[in-house]
Amino acid sequence: MRGGWWGARGGGGGRPPPPPPPPTPNDTQRQNLQPHLYDMSRADNQRKLDLIEQLAVVAQDAGTSLMHMALAFVTAHPAVTSAIIGPRTFDQLEGLLAGADVTLSEETLDAIDAIVPPGTNISHDDDGYVAPEITDKALRRRPKAVQVHDNFRETISNIEKYKAEQQNKK
Repeated sequence: MRGGWWGARGGGGGRPPPPPPPPTPNDTQRQNLQPHLYDMSRADNQRKLDLIEQLAVVAQDAGTSLMHMALAFVTAHPAVTSAIIGPRTFDQLEGLLAGADVTLSEETLDAIDAIVPPGTNISHDDDGYVAPEITDKALRRRPKAVQVHDNFRETISNIEKYKAEQQNKK
């Protein structure tokens, strides 16, 4: 989950994600497009792995896997209507579906919040994509259209003509 981080240590036998394969033309794998997100020499990535180890203990104490705890945590939030999952294989899908009925106690939810307080981003890389249309004011505005005619004035003129025609008929 979250780009493979949930399974990095907790579900991956204590190993970080494997290094990305060499990029190929038109490759769209996240590890090839954004290798810094998986660079284990970065302090923020090491911090993520440390937090995952702590969360794995919470999952074990709750009697569930880290993956199932992650899904249950997301769906426990009252504003969340569904969890978006991204299995790449049928086995991954089966593993995710097996945890569909997992619910977490208040104590488990509190333990998760104590490790990673709500709203925390460990790395600025996780802040999310900010589209240029948000940061560049010129891109947030529609270009001014050249008016061929004035819709408002034309409508008023048509209404006045219609009223005049109706009065002339009387």
